[in-house]
Amino acid sequence: MTVVSDAAPSAFATTRWTVVVAAGSTDTGEAREALGVLCRAYWMPLYVFARRRGADEATAQDLVQGFFAKVVERGIAAAADPARGRFRTFLLAAFRNFAADQHDRDVAAKRGGDTPPLSLDVDFADGEARFRAVESHEMTPERAFERRWALDLLSTALRRTIAEIETSDAPALGRDLLPFVGGPGAGSPYAEIAARHATTEGAVKTAVHRIRRAYRGHLRAVIRDTVTTDADVEDEIRDLLAAVASP
Repeated sequence: MTVVSDAAPSAFATTRWTVVVAAGSTDTGEAREALGVLCRAYWMPLYVFARRRGADEATAQDLVQGFFAKVVERGIAAAADPARGRFRTFLLAAFRNFAADQHDRDVAAKRGGDTPPLSLDVDFADGEARFRAVESHEMTPERAFERRWALDLLSTALRRTIAEIETSDAPALGRDLLPFVGGPGAGSPYAEIAARHATTEGAVKTAVHRIRRAYRGHLRAVIRDTVTTDADVEDEIRDLLAAVASP
C-alpha cells in the first residue's frame, strides 16, 4: 500500500527565479513565463502589504496590477543581485519603490497602460476576504507580507501533496492522513485509521512518514523556485517557520 511516493522530488535543473535572473530581463519567452508564474504566486503577499500600509481595497488592487505591468514593461529583473537571490526580498523592495512613485498619481488610470499585459488570473475579492479574516491588525506591513508569503507556500506544498495522493493507490487513506501535514481536520489515532482502512497501525505509521516526506519535498521544491542556491532554501525554511509563528 503506497499513499505517496517515497522518493524525494528531484530539483529542477533550472528554477524559475534562476531563469529570470540569468535572462537579465523579461525579453525571452522562458523568462517572461517564469516571471509570470512567480508574480501570480506573490500577488497576495503584496496585496496584504499594501492594505496594511493603509491603502484601501481598490487602491491596493490598482497598485498590485500596475506594479506587475511595470515588471513586464521594464524587465526589472535586470537589476536583481544574484548574491541576494531571494525573489520575495527583491520583489518587496521593487514594490515599495513603485508604491512610492505612485503616491500622488492616479494609478487606476494608468493600470497596464500600453505595456504587454500580464494576466494574473487572481480573485481580488477572495484575497480581500482572506485579508479581513486572518490578518492581524497589530502586524507591521512587513510582518504581514512575510506571514502571507509563508502561508501561501505551505498551501501550495499541501495542494501538490494532495494531488499526489489522489493519483496514489490508496487515496482514501491519504486523505485521512492530511491533518498530519497541516491539512483540514484533526488527526485520528493510528488504530482508528487502521481499522477504517482494514490495515495495520504499522502500515498507517509508514504512510504518515511517507506523506510527511512528500510534503517536505514539495515545500522545498516550491521554495527552490524562488532562490538561486540550495543553501538559500534552508535559510528560507527558517524564515518561513519564523513567519508562521504566533505574532
